[in-house]
Amino acid sequence: MKLINYLLPLAILAGGTDVAAQERMPLPNGYSADLATRGTVYVLSGLRAGTVQFEQTPNGPKLRGNFTAEMNPKALEQIVKEADVNKDKTITEAEAQALIQKMYGEIMQKSGMAPKRAEPAVKPAPAQPPRKLYVNTSGSRYEIEKSRAEGESDLYALTTTASTEEAWLFLKYKDGRQVWKEIGQSGTEEDAKVEFTVKDFNDPDDIAELTFYHLRTEDLRSSNFTESETPSLKDFNAYVKSAYWMRHWFPQLMDRMDFKAVVNTGTYTIRISSGNLDDEDIKSDSFTKLSEMENARADAINSERNFNYSKRNRKNFARENARFAERFSNRLFGIRFTPRQH
Repeated sequence: MKLINYLLPLAILAGGTDVAAQERMPLPNGYSADLATRGTVYVLSGLRAGTVQFEQTPNGPKLRGNFTAEMNPKALEQIVKEADVNKDKTITEAEAQALIQKMYGEIMQKSGMAPKRAEPAVKPAPAQPPRKLYVNTSGSRYEIEKSRAEGESDLYALTTTASTEEAWLFLKYKDGRQVWKEIGQSGTEEDAKVEFTVKDFNDPDDIAELTFYHLRTEDLRSSNFTESETPSLKDFNAYVKSAYWMRHWFPQLMDRMDFKAVVNTGTYTIRISSGNLDDEDIKSDSFTKLSEMENARADAINSERNFNYSKRNRKNFARENARFAERFSNRLFGIRFTPRQH
């Protein structure tokens, strides 16, 4: 008669032992059990269904099958027959595990005490495509984990499909995680109000990069794209208010923070000099220059003077934007334009 050298996990289901002496020993599955030097362990699967004979030897425990029906003998007889397990056959661990499952399933089923058999496993649904950033018109906000490049790709697509402007907060953490949080409220065709709280900046010391994104949408039916291709004075007022708020609550993040206005042809990056926020002369000069910017935008709309954002000059918009950023960059607001990579 062949024997196996490991007491199987089914022994932890022991309901009693017929023993001469006992000792404690670990089982392969991480449990431990009080084992008899020689004896009988009752195998329980909700009901007492049989016994397993084992013997402790200098080389370790040995186990052999000797299943005897003590309840539901017909059901057990069928299981034993199907499993071909008896006192003259070696029991492998896989066979013992299978037998336990059969005992629990079939014996309990026939006794009317078992739950219904599990339904066949349902095939997993096909993987869903990654969620894209979108203009949110509901009262609740959303956030999505995706890279900066992936998020910017979504925003470029929205410049020609969205009907209202929108805003997001992008956070990149030191552990590599990247999160986009929608923060726009009451967006219109011309601007979007933003709303955020200290809760949006959990674990600020773990934040490596922080960007406030603003989407400027365009109407493809328009004959002039100045409004959709350039940031406005309202945008810069919102940037400076956000900077004051950030400096009050999270001064350690000021050097990691910037603002980006996404237009169809690329992205404006605006960095605010924290040290100049309280210098009244610098602020005055900077906003004077931004007032000139607003006048130039009006001229570009009305007469295409200085900047040409007419529909017929669309292929040169990125070049115009770079000129725009260079001309109106100042000591408080550093402005740079990066063309979109197709």
